[in-house]
Amino acid sequence: MFGKKQTKEQPVETDAKPVTEEVSSDFEQMLDVLDQHQWLIIPIALAHAIPAAIAFHGLFKTMIYHEKLQIEREKTRRAIKLEREKTRSYKARQQ
Repeated sequence: MFGKKQTKEQPVETDAKPVTEEVSSDFEQMLDVLDQHQWLIIPIALAHAIPAAIAFHGLFKTMIYHEKLQIEREKTRRAIKLEREKTRSYKARQQ
């Protein structure tokens, strides 16, 4: 335990490319395909824009419904308060 000297393991040498080289080669291939088939640019842009538009729509609908809910809660609070005041005034007149 104490007598053995720990040695650092040497890194294993491989022929693998770094990730950045793989990504850049994929990007170059994609650009080549788009140069050959330029009609693909619009469908690809729509494929990315449609989910974003749906997300924004959902976000704004949620905000609108949250605001409507707050308004309804306030109406309910006011109605309850008004009903309590009417009840109190009725009881006061009865006595």
